[in-house]
This record gives sequence, structure tokens and C-alpha cells, in this order.
Amino acid sequence: MDQVLVTGASGFLGRHLCRRLLAEGMKVNALSRKEFTFPGVAYIPADIADPVAIAKIMKEKQFRIVFHLASYFGDKAELADAARQFIQVNIQGAIHVLQAIQPGNSRFVYASTLCVSSAVQWRRPVTEEDSAPGEMYGASKLAGETFTRMFAEKAGVSWIALRYSSIYGPGDTHPYVVPV
Repeated sequence: MDQVLVTGASGFLGRHLCRRLLAEGMKVNALSRKEFTFPGVAYIPADIADPVAIAKIMKEKQFRIVFHLASYFGDKAELADAARQFIQVNIQGAIHVLQAIQPGNSRFVYASTLCVSSAVQWRRPVTEEDSAPGEMYGASKLAGETFTRMFAEKAGVSWIALRYSSIYGPGDTHPYVVPV
């Protein structure tokens, strides 16, 4: 049975992904700084911003697939504090996991966002090469994509970055787009 790791598992997308991975017969490990209880999922308490903890976790287990969903979206924090959070979580967090991943036998899925191209002039369909973030969140996720590509290719790790747009559905605690 493949052992997988989901960072940010306590979030909306993470909970849904854990449920699906269990249904697919995977052994799911959930890394989150927030306490997480989900039947059948092994909870690993850790902060993605702690490189020592991440390295220890990655060394102890052989994860076949890492789904990196941990992310900082921003809030009403001061601009300088928000910038630190975006860098620490969205960029450095991905780097911490990638530095500790098992080369050659792992896959890495980076959860990005359509916000990496939010300032693109929409005169044609947007492609993966289009990037012009319009705010710090998108800029930090684009940097995370770039570091993911660089670290994964150097380590021989198969990777993909998924640029999600508006995510909503049952269990969403922040219905920004569509009330559910």
C-alpha cells in the first residue's frame, strides 16, 4: 500500500483529499500544525515552517506521494507581517519538504493557484507560461512553483503544480464565492 503525505490536511482541500485518498486504498499521513482528526488518517503534528521537524518526518517515513497543500492565504495582517508569512509558508515551506523528499522514488504535487496569473491581460486563453501575479499570495505561490520545479528536477522527483481557481463545496468554512 502506497504511503502518502498531505501537508495542510486540516484545511478544506486537505480534508477532501484525505477522504479520496483513503477511498483509493492509500495509507494517508496528515501533516498539519492544527490538530486534525480523521478516521483512518495518521496525524503528524508539525509546522511546515520548521525545517528540522519536516526533515525528521520525511526521513522516518518513505512517502510515495507528497501532496503539498499547506498554504498561507493572507488576512488583515500588516503588510510586512503578511509578506513574512507568505515567504515562510508558501515558499520556504515547499522548500523544506522538497529538501527532505526521497529522491527518485517520490512524486510531489504542489497546490498553487490561478492567482499566479491574475494580472495577465486576458485577451487569449491563459497557459502555464503566463504568470503575472497581482498580489502577494499569487507572487508567493509562483515563487513556490519555481522552487518546486528547481528542487524536484535536481532531485529526480516527479512533480506537478496545480493552479486551482475558486474552491468551494460541502464543509467550506469560508464561503467566499458561492454560499453552500
